[in-house]
Amino acid sequence: MFISELALAARLRRETTLTLTEIAVRLHMGSWKSFRAKLDRWKKAHETLQPVARL
Repeated sequence: MFISELALAARLRRETTLTLTEIAVRLHMGSWKSFRAKLDRWKKAHETLQPVARL
């Protein structure tokens, strides 16, 4: 199963106490400021498109 680095970063951010700086360093994503912008754009594009659970 393929998972993008940004998807992994979003999950790490949501499920752990790692800071943006720590995640950016561990995933080799550049500075935390540029990483934050990339992550915010990725979240807007992907996390709002999740399917709604049926009752």
